[in-house]
Order: sequence, then structure tokens, then C-alpha cells
Amino acid sequence: MNTGGQSPLDMWQRIKSGNANPFRQSGMAGADAYDRFRQNTLTFAGVITAVVDAISTQAQRFYDEHFAADDPAKVTLKLAVTIQPSANGSNQNEFKFTLPVIEFGVQLDGDTVKKPQSFLNEAKLTQLALSIRFAASLVNLHESDLKLLVLDDLLVSLDMSNRMQVVDILLSATFNNYQKIILTHELGFFREFRRRIGNNHADWRFVRLQGSAAQNIEVKNEKSDIEKAEDYLNGHDIEEAAMFLRKAAEDTAKRYREWAEGKSLPPGKYFTLTENLRAAKNKLLEGIPTTLYKNVLKNTPLNILGKVYH
Repeated sequence: MNTGGQSPLDMWQRIKSGNANPFRQSGMAGADAYDRFRQNTLTFAGVITAVVDAISTQAQRFYDEHFAADDPAKVTLKLAVTIQPSANGSNQNEFKFTLPVIEFGVQLDGDTVKKPQSFLNEAKLTQLALSIRFAASLVNLHESDLKLLVLDDLLVSLDMSNRMQVVDILLSATFNNYQKIILTHELGFFREFRRRIGNNHADWRFVRLQGSAAQNIEVKNEKSDIEKAEDYLNGHDIEEAAMFLRKAAEDTAKRYREWAEGKSLPPGKYFTLTENLRAAKNKLLEGIPTTLYKNVLKNTPLNILGKVYH
């Protein structure tokens, strides 16, 4: 959208204090200060209304596309400037500045929900909030070489299946050209996110922040299970190396099974290495004629099969 080449934040910085004449100028200089402030406020009022309307429209579109499928009633969300910023008066005694008020509303099948926090569960409220948050990023206020999306534990109130749905949105083409920074204090979510990224690890950097505000905070690379196994193997700690190799194998088997079955496994449910390998094998065998498998493939050495497939 067009903001006249100006940053809405810069425009807000000029008026947010509400002090039109901070240097207490008098005469013509004072009158000019009040005139400038009134004009800046009027300009910002037009821009903030356009920005909020654009975000509201994009948020509804985003919600309908990603979160509305299982809703029992049509959810309509609206973000609007309900009180415009205004500045009136030309001297200190009569000057009055009114701050803008932005409000959020929800309708279900056209009926306004006066207290969404009492009527909707936390997961649904989070989906609505995320729709607005993502919409604010997708509404391009001005051209920029860097598009940044930072999320700080916004998914904490969602269960793991809904979190993974949001992760899939973040990994979709919608945000392909964004630099994404995801922060979380939950190690389980961190690991699930990493597993969902799968073989695209090269496009991401996984780090752990250690320390406190009172001391130095260090950034340490979070190694994969294979990398940890290599470290332990180099240190001649065979048992620890074997443990991380096992974890890497379980993760690989899980992702291979998901690829073979064409769907994600239920979040939070554990399947053993053997279960995942057997399920993947059975799924792959469905596409192979039974006679071919029994007479040719079943007892053929792996080294020969490799040459055949190669």
C-alpha cells in the first residue's frame, strides 16, 4: 500500500508526545509549531486508518485460508481505528491532543461477540491474533530489500498439532522471501520445528541462548544428533555416540514413514524405530506387485539391488 513514501512509525514519533510546542515558542514561531503539529496529526490520521484497514482485510483473508476450515460458524474479524488522532487549538491553554484508539472485534455468523475471551477458547483467540500478526507483515507499507518476521513464543497457547499447522504456514511459499526468526523456550517445540524442516536444515541456523541479562548471553549452535554422535565418537565415548545415532535413526525413520505415507504422524505420539520402519516398508510394498517382490526382490542381496535400482 502507499504511505506517500513516509514511514508510519516516523509520522507517529512526531506527534506521540502530544506536545505541539515543546520549546515554548511564542508569537509566529509558536503559531507555526501548533500548525505543523495539527497538520502532522491530520496526515497521520489518514495513514493509520488506511494501514489498519489494510491489515484487517489481509487478516480476514489469512484466517479464512489457514484457520477457518473446521469452524462451526462463520468467523468475521475486524480491526479498526475507532477514535482518530486529533489536535485542536493554537496555544497552550486551549490545545488538546487526542490519542488514536484501535479496537478489535469478532462476529460469529454475523452476530457480534462482545467478550471474545469468554466465548472463544485460547487456541481460537491465538489463531485470530496470529492472523493479525501475519497480516501486518504481509501488508507492504513500503518497499524493502529485507522483509523480517520475528515470532517470540506466540504459539505457546496452541497444542502441538495446531503449532505444527502454523509452522507449515511459516515454511510455505507465503513467507518464502522473509527472513524468519523463531524464538521459543520450549525444547519440545524446538525439536518438532527442526524435525518438520527436515532436509532443509541448510536454510536455517539453530542456536541456543545461554546466560542471563546480568551476565553475558552466549549464542551456541545447536548440533544435530548426527553431529553430537560424531563428537562423542571422536572423544571415544561409544555409548553416548550410540545413543545419539539411535535418536538420529528414529528421526530419519519417522520422516521416511511420513514421506511413504504422504502424511504427518500425530504430534506427541511416540512410535518406535521398528514401528516406523515396518510401516514405511508396508506402504512401499503396496506399490510393488506381490509376485515380483516374492520371486525377485525379497531374497536378493542389497548390493545387487543397489545396482539394479542405480
